[in-house]
Amino acid sequence: MRCFLFILFLHVGSIAASSQDDLFIRSTVERLKNAKDYSLKVAEAMPGDKYGFRPTPAEMSFGGMLMHMAENLLYISTEFVSTDKGKAMGTMPTDSSKANTIKTLSAAYDAAIATVVALPKENLADSVAFFAGKITKMQMINILSDHQTHHRGQLIVYLRLNGIVPPRYIAW
Repeated sequence: MRCFLFILFLHVGSIAASSQDDLFIRSTVERLKNAKDYSLKVAEAMPGDKYGFRPTPAEMSFGGMLMHMAENLLYISTEFVSTDKGKAMGTMPTDSSKANTIKTLSAAYDAAIATVVALPKENLADSVAFFAGKITKMQMINILSDHQTHHRGQLIVYLRLNGIVPPRYIAW
């Protein structure tokens, strides 16, 4: 009887963990879709002739930061989250116009979302080597979100420094 109860306990625990993994992936996809929508609104708010704006010489330009966000979305999703090791990130475009930057950022979000959707939930706990040491794919997904949120916050300041009211925040 004790053996049966123990096996039942393990099975129920496994179902609960699986359900939490499903919830994590679903909420991550929703958060990334909302982040994409908000980031694109921020990108649209800045006039194209201000994409070279930087508050100080040491800072990235507005357009450069958007391209950095796109590159990071692709880098983390292809190098650390994806289970398809043959998937290459590709090269970033050199056209830094407003239209191309927005197109590139949108495509990068789509690629990151597709990678998270395709990730088998069993792989969330897989370890990957990162500059800060070994961390899980789940932690990499959190870093992906944190990084783009950090830079989008900077872009809000860039908008305000140019007298532009940022778009209303879209929460996750």
